[in-house]
Amino acid sequence: MIACAGVVATHAAVVLFGWWQQWRLFTQPPAGFIPMAPTTAAAFLLLATALLIQTPLNSPRRRWAARGVAGLALLLAAFALAARLAGWTLDPDAAVRVTTATLGGVPLGVMSPVTAAGVLLLALALLLQSVEHPALHTTVAPIATVPALAGTVVALGYAYGTPLLYGSTTIPVALPTGLSLLLVGVAVIAIAGPHAWPRS
Repeated sequence: MIACAGVVATHAAVVLFGWWQQWRLFTQPPAGFIPMAPTTAAAFLLLATALLIQTPLNSPRRRWAARGVAGLALLLAAFALAARLAGWTLDPDAAVRVTTATLGGVPLGVMSPVTAAGVLLLALALLLQSVEHPALHTTVAPIATVPALAGTVVALGYAYGTPLLYGSTTIPVALPTGLSLLLVGVAVIAIAGPHAWPRS
């Protein structure tokens, strides 16, 4: 769990630094490459932080801290998803837009609605895990399984040379984003315990 969170947090920090420094890999990526959006990196950094805070030997203070961090990730994903699906003006991607580059007519540096939905579910799972209510804990792993499976599908699509949503009007999920969904999903399933589905 700690290893998954550490890898995701490190990668997210590098992505944020790269966007801040305007690395060409992000602002003018090579053909066929979609970089992780800065808002996506921020969301995964928050999720990884919440994971690192929630240890088996956590205290009430740690639970509250994890709840707050996961809540921020949930809000970020919710606003991004609403902006993609309903055209809300409160769009976090528009607030930090750092490139006008496109790939096949799709804007780069913008969170995919698939990613936003996955982050929202992972943040919700972490929030439920931080609540001292055993009945709610039983829902944590099943909720986290959905984004983990989505990340697996994305990664397999890249592996077989048929990336998901490429060529469509929907913003595709970057490969690092898919892997991050998978890693965080697996970590959340792990902290849910061996008696929770799908590990039971």
